[in-house]
Amino acid sequence: MDRLPLELISIIVAHISDRDSWTKLARVSSTFLEPAQQQIFRSFSLTPRVDARLLLETSPHLAHYIREFSFDIPHMETSKSAEELRTLCAVLNLLNNVQDLLVSGNCGEDQYEWPRIPAELRDIFVTFIRRQKLQRLHVMELGELPQSLLGLFLNAATTVSLLNVSFDSTAVQDFPIISTVKNLSLVGSEGDLSELLSSRVYSRQMPGIKTLAFQGPFTPTGEALVAKLAPNLERLILECMTWEREMTSLGFPLAPPPSLPLLRYLRLEISHLGDSDLWLPAVVASLLAVSPALIEVVIRSELEPYDDESDLDVPKEKTMHELEKVILASPSEVRLRWVILRFLYHRRGVEENCFVEFVDTLYAGMPDLYSLKQLVVEHVLDDKGFGDFLYD
Repeated sequence: MDRLPLELISIIVAHISDRDSWTKLARVSSTFLEPAQQQIFRSFSLTPRVDARLLLETSPHLAHYIREFSFDIPHMETSKSAEELRTLCAVLNLLNNVQDLLVSGNCGEDQYEWPRIPAELRDIFVTFIRRQKLQRLHVMELGELPQSLLGLFLNAATTVSLLNVSFDSTAVQDFPIISTVKNLSLVGSEGDLSELLSSRVYSRQMPGIKTLAFQGPFTPTGEALVAKLAPNLERLILECMTWEREMTSLGFPLAPPPSLPLLRYLRLEISHLGDSDLWLPAVVASLLAVSPALIEVVIRSELEPYDDESDLDVPKEKTMHELEKVILASPSEVRLRWVILRFLYHRRGVEENCFVEFVDTLYAGMPDLYSLKQLVVEHVLDDKGFGDFLYD
C-alpha cells in the first residue's frame, strides 16, 4: 500500500464517508495520515468540545485542510463570551483556504444586531471574508448590517444565501459592481433587502445573477427585484411554505415580470397541498407564459407519514387536472418533477407505503403527463443544511 501514489491513496480515502474510519487510517500509517486529515478537517465547526485555537496553533497545517467552516457569533451577554470571542478571533486569523462559510447570529427567529458585536471581531470578520476565495457564503440571523457588507457579501462568493438578515437602509450608498455572485437566496430576508437590491443604484450592478431563491415575490418590492433580474435569470426558486395561506386567502397576488427569456428551471417549495388548487396551477401558468425557454418545473413537498386517524396530504384532483392542462399547453416540452422529501426521524416502512400511495395518486391524476414521460416523481432524504437551499 505504501507504494501507491499519494494521489490514488487520497482518492481511496475520499470515498470513505465514516469519520471513525478516517481517524483509524490516520493512526495506522504515515502514508494515510495526510489524506485522512484532509477529510477529517475538511468540514469544521467551532464547538465547546474542541479547543480549536490550540489545535490550529499547534498544528497549523490543519488550517489549510478546512474548506467548510461554520460558527456562531458569540453573545457578549453570556459568561463564557469573552473566551469564545478570543477563540473565534484567533481561528479566523489562522484560516486561509475556506470555500464554504456559514455564519449565524444564533438567535433563532430573531436577529443579533451587528453593532452589538465587538469591534475587534467585526474587523477580523471583514478581513477574513476578503482573504478567502469563497464559493459559498451563508449568513443568517444578523441585523442592522452596514450596507458596505452587502457589497462585500455579494462579491465574496459565487453562491450567497441570506436567511433572516437585514441591512441598514437609511441611506443608499455607492455600490461596487457585482461580478462574483451568480446564485442568490433571500429566503426569510426579503423585506427592506429586496427594496434595497431593486433600487437603481444596486440592481444595475447585478447583471450576472443566474439563480434567485425567494420567499414568494407577491409584494411590490419583491416583484420589482425579480423584474430587475429577469433578463438573465436561468433558475427561479420560490419558497411557498410561508405564504400559502396568503395565496389561498388573497387569490393570486403574484405578478411575474413581462419576460423571463432565459429561465429554464422553476422550483416551488410547498408544505401543505390541500388548498394548492387555489393557486398552484395559476402560479405555474403565469410563469410558463413568460418563460419560453422553461424545460423543467420542480415541486418539492414534504411527505408526513400518516397514522390511522389522518389522511395523506396529496394534491386535490382539481389541482392535478389544472396543472397537467397548464403544462401540456406549453409550446415547449416541459417536464414536471415532483420531489418528495423524507426525514431521518420517519418510520421507513410506513413512509415507503405512503410514498407509493402518493406516486399512484399523481400518476392517476395526471395520466397524460405520465404517458408522455413528462412526469417524474422522486423520493429524497432531506439532509441538506440551510446553505443548500439553492440546490436539488
